[in-house]
Amino acid sequence: MSQLFGIFKDIKEINGDNVTELEIYEGIFSSIYANMQGFPKEFDYYLENAYCVGTKVLEIACGDGGNYMIPMAKKGFEVDGVEISASMIDRFYEQTARLPQKVKDRMNIYRADICEYDTTQQYDLIMIPSTTICLLADDEQKT
Repeated sequence: MSQLFGIFKDIKEINGDNVTELEIYEGIFSSIYANMQGFPKEFDYYLENAYCVGTKVLEIACGDGGNYMIPMAKKGFEVDGVEISASMIDRFYEQTARLPQKVKDRMNIYRADICEYDTTQQYDLIMIPSTTICLLADDEQKT
């Protein structure tokens, strides 16, 4: 777990084992994420670039796939996603369960830390959403 500061550090010290720490996109936080809207202009930007370079796409830190992965698969792209959060991956499968099989067949999701993910697969486009870049800024070594 990351280092705690200020009032959060005090709460942890006072309550000790009675405090449960969760990763940012686990548990209830994945529900909050699922209710957030994506960024239509950012999606249009990725889509425009994907049309120019090819059909094989990788989304790094894809979350539940709702913002980019699933919409791109619906447009005919083959999309792989990498996500570390088990809760987000569960939400991905909940969302894709209702999709036509031909759309589901165009998507794969892998649970991994994006800084440690390794593949031999080649992609025409690799996307890393702006919010993910912001999260990486907390760790200079990984960035």
